[in-house]
Amino acid sequence: MNLRRPVNQDEGRVRCNAGGHGYAFGKTLEPQAGQTSACRDALSVGVAGLGSFFPNQKIMKSRIGLIGLVGLVGLLSAGAQQQAAAPPADSTSFFGSVTSYFSSFNPELEGTFTNRGMFWTSVDSIQGGSNPLANSIGMSYGIWKQVSVEGVFRNAGVAGAIVDAQGGLGFSFVVHDVKLTAYVDGGYGFAESRDPYYAEAGVRIMKALTTHTFAGVGIAGQFPGNRQVLSAFVGFTF
Repeated sequence: MNLRRPVNQDEGRVRCNAGGHGYAFGKTLEPQAGQTSACRDALSVGVAGLGSFFPNQKIMKSRIGLIGLVGLVGLLSAGAQQQAAAPPADSTSFFGSVTSYFSSFNPELEGTFTNRGMFWTSVDSIQGGSNPLANSIGMSYGIWKQVSVEGVFRNAGVAGAIVDAQGGLGFSFVVHDVKLTAYVDGGYGFAESRDPYYAEAGVRIMKALTTHTFAGVGIAGQFPGNRQVLSAFVGFTF
């Protein structure tokens, strides 16, 4: 940034008339004839002052760049401090939310799973199967303490073809309004051309919604075939 504009030799002539002495400056500063030592000293001081206020172009650009760099560093430092002071984002995962839901108990619903019978319907994701998504209907009934018998049918959608049918035994634990069932079933896959007979072992966890209704999730594996089953269901007790 150049603060000076070009001038000719005679432009900007100034005379120091005190005592009849004078000087001129323009592109170059030349003392005029008849100057006294006092005016010559004033000329030297003026030249030094002008040099301090109007440095050459390279020095001015360097100073402006240095000022801009210091300002940028200041802004970045302030932004970093502001970011460090900000509270961390909520890192609660879906699994954490599910765990928190099932681990919070409602004493008023402790009687939901005292009934022997259960009926549920679910949506099942069968990874590795011929039908990756199926609906299911299941029922279980307690026969002795924590032991129950159960049967499950899966179909390929509303009024769809039956995917498989299975039945077996379950062993349950009840903690307040939460029920955990580990089960082993034997089944037949109507849609499976390879390994239609299978055994399914899995776990269901249920949470009471009202005194006779519940919701839950399940995870299981089918062998042979190495198929994984993930379920989400709702149901009622009787």
